[in-house]
Amino acid sequence: MARLLLVALLAVLAACASVIGARTVEVPLARLQQQAERAFPKEQRVLAVFDLRLSQPRLSLDPASHGLQLRLAVDVAQPLGAKHWQGELLLKGRLQLDRQRQAVTVAELRPAGLTLNGRGSLDFGKDAPVLDRLAEKLGRELVLYQFKPDELRLAGVQFQPLALRVRADALAFTFEPQ
Repeated sequence: MARLLLVALLAVLAACASVIGARTVEVPLARLQQQAERAFPKEQRVLAVFDLRLSQPRLSLDPASHGLQLRLAVDVAQPLGAKHWQGELLLKGRLQLDRQRQAVTVAELRPAGLTLNGRGSLDFGKDAPVLDRLAEKLGRELVLYQFKPDELRLAGVQFQPLALRVRADALAFTFEPQ
């Protein structure tokens, strides 16, 4: 009897899942911005001589490339030489759904520009490898959005993120019942 009741309950849940179907959830850019702000500041030593402090992230979404732009305030200090520079670092990357982590992460994050003390100062021939490694590390660490358990469950049905659509003002996620 208990086994029959369990089978009936599972059949009802499966029917509910098919009735509910796929759903879309939007996360506005302002909410993504808040998440990015919590991830910074970050400090790192570069080339064993420069101390970098990255802060004040500003996000913008790019639907055409399915990506984002991340502008960061950068402070560079050379402790031994007592020199200090300030500026802005622009990074670009492609957004992706990480189903295993139930999150949106950034793939292929690359430097797109660096300005220090008001002057463009990025020499992509000489400085690019250092900035590439920095961007790669940030890309591995940065979780742009983490799905909450209540976003993945509705009316007793477990949902799985299926697709990500990038708009200029939000990310739209499509979920389907498991």
